[in-house]
Amino acid sequence: MKKSFFSTLLFMAISIKGVFASNDSTFYTGFMSGYDFSKARLQTKEILHDNEPFTRNDSLSLQGATSEIILGTNKFFDSFLLGTETSLAADYGTAYQVTASPGQMINQSFVTVSKIRKKNSLKLAMRGGYLFSDDHIFYVAFGAIKSRYTLELISHNGEHTYAKITSSLWAPLIAIGTEIKLTNSLSGRLEFSHIRYCEKKIGFMNGAGPGKLRFKPQSNKITLGVIIKIF
Repeated sequence: MKKSFFSTLLFMAISIKGVFASNDSTFYTGFMSGYDFSKARLQTKEILHDNEPFTRNDSLSLQGATSEIILGTNKFFDSFLLGTETSLAADYGTAYQVTASPGQMINQSFVTVSKIRKKNSLKLAMRGGYLFSDDHIFYVAFGAIKSRYTLELISHNGEHTYAKITSSLWAPLIAIGTEIKLTNSLSGRLEFSHIRYCEKKIGFMNGAGPGKLRFKPQSNKITLGVIIKIF
């Protein structure tokens, strides 16, 4: 009896088709999850044990899963939508770079391993959209994002860590997406965003002298999730 009652409520909730109301204001929250196709250009300059300068350029993959919590507001003007949105994302991309003196065995030269990890991001954006039908919106978003990265510099195959740096990078953000109303208080969203960060310069010291990192990441993120109308 109880199982049948809850099954009926669930069926009714799914069956009641929601619509986006024109000339209405909404406040909402949501959860998105997906994949972040991040990569980074990394240049390492350092002095080796033989006092020779060494430079290496790499393109590193920082791909990984991502998830975010959203809070925002919408205002409809007939078929047009304007809104603001903020979100906090947890990212799981990690990459490694190994730099060694050319022509030498790794255990005969000073080796620098850079471990890079993207940790979390805070986003603030403006959205503009168009209501194609009562239950379907297409939108674009522009804003700014602040992402936190950690970089670990390790010598001699990880035996000694001499620097661990946490750095926050700002970047402009552009996104496109679509949202489909499922019920009066629930909608599904699919979004693609592109982020190109500014270059970060980081100095460090190794056993032979000073070194420098140039770090410039970018991100292409695809997420899918649900939006819940609060009021």
